[in-house]
Amino acid sequence: MSQAESFASRTHQSQQPPALGPARDDKCMRISYIADVSPSREERLEYTDEEEFAIMYMKVVLGLEWKAITERMNARFPGRSRSNGGLSSKYYRIREKWDMSGARVGGGENGPRDVEKVSEIARRFDARFVASLGQ
Repeated sequence: MSQAESFASRTHQSQQPPALGPARDDKCMRISYIADVSPSREERLEYTDEEEFAIMYMKVVLGLEWKAITERMNARFPGRSRSNGGLSSKYYRIREKWDMSGARVGGGENGPRDVEKVSEIARRFDARFVASLGQ
């Protein structure tokens, strides 16, 4: 090996980052995941049918903005704190679940068909509950 090749070889090796502890294989990663050793975050509560309907009613029928919906939801369902972003994300998932298309494309949401769909689903709930959402 020439002196230039030897230098190049040593330079290349020294440019590699140092190892950061023992190598982890897939099995180790799976065990780590199963054992849940990652930092935990606050437990998320599943949305109830009433919460899902309330989101849709307030947004589609009443036409409220997310800030107002968030305030009303957190007051109506204490201990189940929801954020603007969380409620908005849930709204779009409910739209898909209820086969209400056109929400994200071309702003085709909250039209007469949407109001009709939410009104149809309102029949499944107690009339006093539905009426209280508008207050």
